[in-house]
Amino acid sequence: MNHIADWDPDFRNHEEVHGLGGPLAGNDDGIAQTVLARLAIRDIPQEVYRSAAS
Repeated sequence: MNHIADWDPDFRNHEEVHGLGGPLAGNDDGIAQTVLARLAIRDIPQEVYRSAAS
């Protein structure tokens, strides 16, 4: 379904791929902290979710 009425022309999608050195073990909060540290991200994320493996 296309929600063209909700489309925001100022929205920009950005995607980057980063290698994290293999599978990460632990609970979601622990993994999130590991990823943030490895990517040198200091901002606190608003939301964290575990993506399905593909």
